[in-house]
Amino acid sequence: RGIVQEEAIRRKAEEALRESEEKYRTLVESSFDGIAIHQDGVLVYVNRTGARLLGSDDPGIFIGKNAIDLIAPAFRQQIAGRVQQSPQKAQELIREQFIRPDGTLIDVDVTTTPTIWNGRPAAYVTFRDITAQVHAEDALRESEEHYRNLFECTPAPMLIYERSTLRILATNEAFHTYYGYSRDEALAMHLTDLYPEE
Repeated sequence: RGIVQEEAIRRKAEEALRESEEKYRTLVESSFDGIAIHQDGVLVYVNRTGARLLGSDDPGIFIGKNAIDLIAPAFRQQIAGRVQQSPQKAQELIREQFIRPDGTLIDVDVTTTPTIWNGRPAAYVTFRDITAQVHAEDALRESEEHYRNLFECTPAPMLIYERSTLRILATNEAFHTYYGYSRDEALAMHLTDLYPEE
């Protein structure tokens, strides 16, 4: 009777473990983020989203590859130490670039946490494609730089002020030449200081 009871308990435990693993696998496979696991720097798992972000519908083509080979050359030296450390400790979110098999670069946010794979330490890597966001940020920076140059180089005196307080926020070089105020002096002024009441 005791043996039968032990066998029933063991079977229940195995079934619970199988269910737990199945739920976990479903969560990982349906994630909107790319997920990969590497062990000793070699990829042992990539979910479908990760494979698509890396440029393939087949996660299997990445298994057995060195994780560092997926990192864009410009980032490899910086990331190599993280790949070695990742099975021991969690790594904070960083921005880097991955390289697809066709040579296309994608910008990604990456986090890494320690895990166990087949009884041995491994690294659980989550990554998200932020290429569109990075391009938008670059375009905004370029646009701001362009308008800043126009503002600075315009030969007419120009200033920017806050509407509610009339406090001067920015001035160009022509403003200083025309009015004779230094930049620090101008930024301590209000628009009304330039046109005192008669």
